[in-house]
Amino acid sequence: MSQAFASSAAPNMSSLKTVELAVHNDFDAVQLFINPLLINNAEHRAEIVSALNATELIVVLHLSGLDPETFQLDLKERVAVESMISSLKNKVVPLVHYIEGMGISDIPVVNDQRVGLENSKTGIFDMEHIQRVQDLCNEVKIPFVLDFERILYTHSESEKVSIIGFVKRVVDSLDPDIDMLHLRDKTSWLLPSRKSACAYPEGINKNFTEEISRFHKSGGLVIWEFENLEQTLKSSKSLAHE
Repeated sequence: MSQAFASSAAPNMSSLKTVELAVHNDFDAVQLFINPLLINNAEHRAEIVSALNATELIVVLHLSGLDPETFQLDLKERVAVESMISSLKNKVVPLVHYIEGMGISDIPVVNDQRVGLENSKTGIFDMEHIQRVQDLCNEVKIPFVLDFERILYTHSESEKVSIIGFVKRVVDSLDPDIDMLHLRDKTSWLLPSRKSACAYPEGINKNFTEEISRFHKSGGLVIWEFENLEQTLKSSKSLAHE
């Protein structure tokens, strides 16, 4: 069973503080978003690497994005990420949002390692998009990072049934040895998480507690992507006690 504390959960705090919070609250992993400070400040990167190397945390490095035409990482970001990975003793999993049209040869490689891919289309129920990302990841045996909150949108009661069934099937199909789950919760089928956030499983995600718990108990990594520390910690405790 593994849970990760994401830097989004501490929006006004530094990456260093995020690592400290992860350790203090007994998380197994930390997800750091590669922000301009990490990209441009070698001294800051060294400070983060030193802090991480003093822990046993799994490190998920969420890259900022790819050029939509070339599928390439920004060169400065690539250099920064590769320097961090080469200096870390921790297990490191780099990941990036999938871009429509990507093929095997388009998946970025950092330090001789293909990055994991996260579904990226948001605000609409698009199961074909999620399936394309998962199929590509499975084909090359890289982490598939499922963020199903991106498709929890509908005006239709009948479509809710389809969405719930689809999410249940996809979560159950995840490989806990390699795949990851981005998780938060919300109360509204019409609003994004930022505008209707609640602690897990007090919202829509109560529909998926059995599947999420199975994934977690099988060793799968659940990454909390709230923008609120209290909701993150409350959700983490709820999952741990399922």
